[in-house]
Amino acid sequence: MKVPKLEERITRIMELGYSVLLLVWFFLPFALRTPTALVPGRLGSQLGLAGLGGGLLTAMAWLVPLVALWQLAFFFVEKQIPPILARKSPLALLLGFLASGIVLGSHVLHVLAFAATASYFAKVGIFAWIVLFLSLGYNAYVLLGLVRLVGSRDKSRQELQAFKSEREASPEAKVYAGIQKRLLVSFLALITVVIVIICVILLRDFSQTLLSSVIANGESIVDRTASMAKSSPGDGKDHISRDDYLRDEANKNKKAIFPFNNLTYYRNVTRSATVSDTKSVSADPKAVATGTKSATTGAKSATTATKSATTGTKTATTATKTATTDTKSAAPGTKAANTDTFVALESTLPSLVGKKVTADPESIKTTGWRASADGKRIEFTSPVTLSGQILGYVSADYDRDVIYEPYFRTQTKVFVVAFLFIYLSIFLTYFLGRAIVLPLLFLNMSVNRISKTLSGMIGGRIKIAANLLTYEDHVKTKDEIKGLSVEIGDMTTVIRGVVPYISASTLKYADRATPTSEARDL
Repeated sequence: MKVPKLEERITRIMELGYSVLLLVWFFLPFALRTPTALVPGRLGSQLGLAGLGGGLLTAMAWLVPLVALWQLAFFFVEKQIPPILARKSPLALLLGFLASGIVLGSHVLHVLAFAATASYFAKVGIFAWIVLFLSLGYNAYVLLGLVRLVGSRDKSRQELQAFKSEREASPEAKVYAGIQKRLLVSFLALITVVIVIICVILLRDFSQTLLSSVIANGESIVDRTASMAKSSPGDGKDHISRDDYLRDEANKNKKAIFPFNNLTYYRNVTRSATVSDTKSVSADPKAVATGTKSATTGAKSATTATKSATTGTKTATTATKTATTDTKSAAPGTKAANTDTFVALESTLPSLVGKKVTADPESIKTTGWRASADGKRIEFTSPVTLSGQILGYVSADYDRDVIYEPYFRTQTKVFVVAFLFIYLSIFLTYFLGRAIVLPLLFLNMSVNRISKTLSGMIGGRIKIAANLLTYEDHVKTKDEIKGLSVEIGDMTTVIRGVVPYISASTLKYADRATPTSEARDL
């Protein structure tokens, strides 16, 4: 029994390890039962596909363990396997390419279906990444094996391979950077740069468009709610209309593209007492008329009223100081002069009702938005004002992941498609390079044979015979290279017709760089 070479042993061990890895990848999720993990054996139902499509997808996934078991059998019953099913047969390589492609496709479909946030990739285990990258490498390895196997069955390719091996084994052979390699590197770099630039530009524009849409939607919601709250700012029966409005908004939110977490109306409790007193004084015309009449009774009453007003002012000042003291205790480290306390009166999230928060009135006096400190939420606010006083504000709270989910899904799709395109472009460039290089190599091989034959005749190593100068045209393309090959064949025909008329002594001195002469006596 012939012992396989070291490279062959390494290849067999790698194929054996990959087959075992595929079996573990396929059956391990059944035992773990992780809800978000990829389960290849239930791929169709996991992706929510029913009917023929889901069944066909699941059936294709089950081909992976069957192919892996078949590849494992090569290492134990290789002699009993028919040649058509042998380890390096076209069918075996094709099934290996199909199995690794199904593994890659399963991961791609799962990513496109469930990768809504960056946390998805954080939850993917290292084992899944190992299987993914090894499948990618194995897929490329098998595809190249198929290409070489098909080429090895062509007689011209066999002669070319022998010629290349002979030339590489020669100590005088020069090593040149192949055209195919230069084409592969140049085209791949160009394609990658173009794809990256296009992806970056499109994703940036889409991100800006998406953010503008979300901002317009969020500001519209808080503006509408603030207008409603302004028309019914009281704490009595007014809250019924606000509750009805928020209930309607909550129902609309269930079908919204960008749903909010909560929509809440916050009332300013720091300044509400002052605003209420102002409203009651200006709203009673009888009291104003009575005050006018009493003002004519004498300066003494006016003085008394002035003292009372002064006392009231002091009382209001004392109340303001007390409120300021409460604000300091509620929001440590914030300047009390710029901070008010707000309480949630109504909300689409009942647990927020009654919650107190502190805010700077200057920061909410216009409709706008701001991100939370941890960057996980975005809050839109709009003030509720009356007579220049801020009665409160409306807040709409969004999860950042919810807002950016469409962008993240689009970004994932773009990256996946770009990567697949780059992967395919590698092989397309490889085949393009072969289409250009192979005719040149065939031409090189044919010319080299003619050159060796002539060199042997000149050196006396080969007898002078016209039938030895035969040009074999292996170029099958219909382009300039084919034209050059035909011209070389015609030139060889001319040389072959001249050779019978050339003497051996002439050929003996044909390889000298300069002619020589001899002096003889006549």
